[in-house]
Amino acid sequence: MRPNRLSLTDWLLAAALCFGTFVVFAAGAGRLGFYTDDAGWLAGLSPIEWPRLWEHMRSYVPGRYLHVLWQYLIFKVVGQPVTHLPALHIVQSALDGLVVVGFFLLLRLLQLPGHVALIAAGLFGFWPICGEVHFWCAAAPQNLVSTLFVMAFAMTSLALLDGRRSWWWWAFDATAFFCALFTYDQVFFVLFLLAGLRLAVMVSRPGRRKWRVGVFHLVYLGAGAFYVWLKLAMPASAGPVLRSESLRALIWNIRNTVSNNLGRVWWKQVAPLYASVTFLDWLLALAVASGLAALAITLMQCAPRSSEQDAAKPRLGALLGLALLFFVASYLPIWLWYIAPRHHFLPSIGLFAGGAVCLAWFLEKLRARMAQVLVVLLLGVTIFLFAAADRGESRYWGDAFTSKKELFAELKPFLEGKDALALEDFPSFVGPAPLIDHHDATFAAALFYRGSPSFIPHAGGSIGSVPAPGGLFLYTHSTYGPQSFQYFPGYRTLVVRFTAWENGRLKFQTNPARPLPYEVVSISRTPRSCSFAVHRTSARREGDGIAVSLEFEANLSPHTCVAAVFRYLHGGQSHRWGLLDSEGRLNVIPVVLTGPGPDWPAGGHLWVETLRLSSFPRTERIHLDYFVASDHHPPVRLGTSESAVEP
Repeated sequence: MRPNRLSLTDWLLAAALCFGTFVVFAAGAGRLGFYTDDAGWLAGLSPIEWPRLWEHMRSYVPGRYLHVLWQYLIFKVVGQPVTHLPALHIVQSALDGLVVVGFFLLLRLLQLPGHVALIAAGLFGFWPICGEVHFWCAAAPQNLVSTLFVMAFAMTSLALLDGRRSWWWWAFDATAFFCALFTYDQVFFVLFLLAGLRLAVMVSRPGRRKWRVGVFHLVYLGAGAFYVWLKLAMPASAGPVLRSESLRALIWNIRNTVSNNLGRVWWKQVAPLYASVTFLDWLLALAVASGLAALAITLMQCAPRSSEQDAAKPRLGALLGLALLFFVASYLPIWLWYIAPRHHFLPSIGLFAGGAVCLAWFLEKLRARMAQVLVVLLLGVTIFLFAAADRGESRYWGDAFTSKKELFAELKPFLEGKDALALEDFPSFVGPAPLIDHHDATFAAALFYRGSPSFIPHAGGSIGSVPAPGGLFLYTHSTYGPQSFQYFPGYRTLVVRFTAWENGRLKFQTNPARPLPYEVVSISRTPRSCSFAVHRTSARREGDGIAVSLEFEANLSPHTCVAAVFRYLHGGQSHRWGLLDSEGRLNVIPVVLTGPGPDWPAGGHLWVETLRLSSFPRTERIHLDYFVASDHHPPVRLGTSESAVEP
């Protein structure tokens, strides 16, 4: 199939689509801010200079190196992003518009009618389940930019199939391929689907120098092999892996994908968005949708009736099959992992391209011009409802950032003289918008109080903490991993606990009284020259808890302590003892065994002590992992011991 030639009208329609998309997502940019891991990027990436950029790229997720580059370049365009957050979201809205333009031009190159491509691009651009792609800053490179390069690769593929084989077409093609591949994981199978289909068509055609085409595609294959090697070298927890539950996860995710795109989950996500739509939002959505519908109807009225309907059916069938393959390939290997709203963005190209093919066929079947106009008007109403939902979601994200900003404004006096912060039990989301997470506890104060010396979080912060004698442990939440905790003296920390959400404001309590989940019944120490060794461990049941007796030797540095993490057996599996947060996630409880001595004398001690652990699950055996803990570094593992639990 020879690609269509783009006309001036196509470019004018593309400009209209870009402008409409831009104004819908850019409206209210002044209320938007940073979310989720944006704070980490803003605090860590924006101040660096070019010589250190490669170091940051290499330290990021293997295979996503260019994600860091695009994020860095966006920051450079915006200026200091912390003080230019509205500009950051305006740039993101411009990227939204470019993606929609790319989709429209791709449909036109595939010879779909202009009015069909325009309506399909409008539906694609405002499809309201991808809010985090439009409003979450860190999602712009990995979703918007990578998708732009995928569509660029699809368009260069069409050009190469059309016989444009000059070296700069191949250079543009390679640039699009490599930039997409090394920006975001989700594009991998889509890229090789397009490259494989293109190679098959090129090789099947009569002509010379097929070996050059094959050699060129071998370079792409080598890049793919290198990419796979990078992914296989990653830790198993960092991405999709094949495991015993993979088939079950695949079936569940496929079923959930259908519901997310066309069913109950989709409506459950979209329906609440309309509660936040204002009168001006409705007017904006109506203006954009009316403009697109009017342009589509005008194009349809001016277009000559096709006399080649029957000949076009096989081509439409092939395009529909290609769209379906694109849709499925876009979900691999996400189906083996988990699906977030942003993961639906790339597949929606296949979804709405397939819809465009069906619409072209359906309009040809109708023949009656008035019936065709009514169909376009109905789809214009759908675009209107989609755009209104996007405006409602923008309100949610704006409210989330406003609440976060107000929270830190109120916390500022309490943070005077502190260097560690614990934000506990705060909601992770306000509707679809991220609110408080570990990046806010670690980085947000440094961004909100930029230039203020009142709080210098060199120790950072956490959304998980556990009280301990004389202080607390931070980084105990499951987000950080089971062995990331650090001990901090109480006078240097601020604990903030969420209490309520009232009229869009976060209510909180500072330094709430929190009893220890254990008590030291008896303790003694005897000087002894030693390193670390456990001599005796025993345990017995006492009501709803257990009593544990220990005898061990330890040699400690100043301002450190020995802490133990308890594990128990349940259902044949080992579980760490901890406290559940408001969302049911675990905070591991490290138990202080030696106390944080400010100046331990030279040499070690023999420690003999008895502990009572409250509300400990019933188990036949307990297991202890011993660590040296301090506020200067993550814990250092010393050893283990275990014991049966006597009734």
